[in-house]
Amino acid sequence: MSFPKALTGIAISSILVMLLAIPLMLEKVPKNGLYGFRTKTTMSASEPEWYRVNRIAGIGMFIAGFVGILSCVVVPWLVGDVQSVGPLCSAILVLSVVLAAAITYIQQ
Repeated sequence: MSFPKALTGIAISSILVMLLAIPLMLEKVPKNGLYGFRTKTTMSASEPEWYRVNRIAGIGMFIAGFVGILSCVVVPWLVGDVQSVGPLCSAILVLSVVLAAAITYIQQ
């Protein structure tokens, strides 16, 4: 079974999300206007609070990326019809982002 072209974009974006999450998880990203979990509250929060919130967001991003990659590998194997799994894997990726956000919010 070859890797479906429809899943290539999902796999690449999932890897990118995981790579972008690593500096956030390691608390390496200072306050800035471009990168991080930027809201009115986090931008006005103390430095320790900025790093804590971004660490939690980074963990959620990493989980979502991992689930995206996993769905690109497991779903075609389970379904068998590799041509129609693109939308299914996209839905799994979106749901994993929502689930990761909910889990990280609960951990606060």
